[in-house]
Amino acid sequence: MPSRKNAQRGAPPRAPRLDRKALQLCKQARRALDIALAGECEALARYQVTVRSVVPAPDALRLRVDLAVGPDTSDADLAEARVQLGFAQGFLRNMVAQEIHRHRVPELAFILDRAEPEAVSARRPRADDDE
Repeated sequence: MPSRKNAQRGAPPRAPRLDRKALQLCKQARRALDIALAGECEALARYQVTVRSVVPAPDALRLRVDLAVGPDTSDADLAEARVQLGFAQGFLRNMVAQEIHRHRVPELAFILDRAEPEAVSARRPRADDDE
């Protein structure tokens, strides 16, 4: 009986799969960051920083965290939010460490940018929707 390796020899190569455990780690890290940014990290809460995504970069030892501020944030406020994010990195990594169940806490690489206006309007109901 031919092995699986030999049976797939003629098949085109598959795209690499994301590891189930890495995806689980990203989900746990996102949950911890959502909680921290919602209220415990006051310096970033005033800029309405939200988590867009958390993905392995390139593996589970380092996670890329895409963050967004409101679309109406000025350039000066965006720059100040980036400075505050630099100060809060240790706190945010500590929040992730408390949430995940691993011996080694992954390094977090933050990317902060403006949210697109349609993405924000899809998440938040408008004031005139209540009528």
